[in-house]
Amino acid sequence: MTKAIRCFSNVTLLPLPPYSPELNPVEQLWQQIKQRFLSNTHSKIMMILLKDLVRLGMKY
Repeated sequence: MTKAIRCFSNVTLLPLPPYSPELNPVEQLWQQIKQRFLSNTHSKIMMILLKDLVRLGMKY
């Protein structure tokens, strides 16, 4: 793929580190999705768990 792109004179290839999520737009998108949706899910699960533990504690 890189060789095919090099044949164009108006394209400049920039070297990237092997793992650079801060430079990858897809990684940034996943980070936004995780922050918006998964953080809410975690707190909801914790509240359900806490309520169930309190309910179970009342039985004993």
